[in-house]
Amino acid sequence: MNRMVLLAAALGLVAVPAIAQDGDPRCAMHGEGFYYSEPTGSCIKVSGEVRAGFGTHSGRARLGSEGGLSLDARTGTEAGPFRMFVSPKLRSGN
Repeated sequence: MNRMVLLAAALGLVAVPAIAQDGDPRCAMHGEGFYYSEPTGSCIKVSGEVRAGFGTHSGRARLGSEGGLSLDARTGTEAGPFRMFVSPKLRSGN
């Protein structure tokens, strides 16, 4: 599972230098938050979330956390549209 997170992060970092501008008309058809990546020729959206919680159960304290990273890449090909979506989740707790 950790390899998936690293892969998604690496793909996102490849796109970062190419998305310095705020949006791109080439990606408008995919919706808000997509940016054009010159190295890959794709429209890419990277997002994520982190959650933490604390509670008690049977007099015992519990602490948990959850995090995720999503990578959505879309491009047009001669065979039609191509979409890659990766969204690994990590959980921990006691």
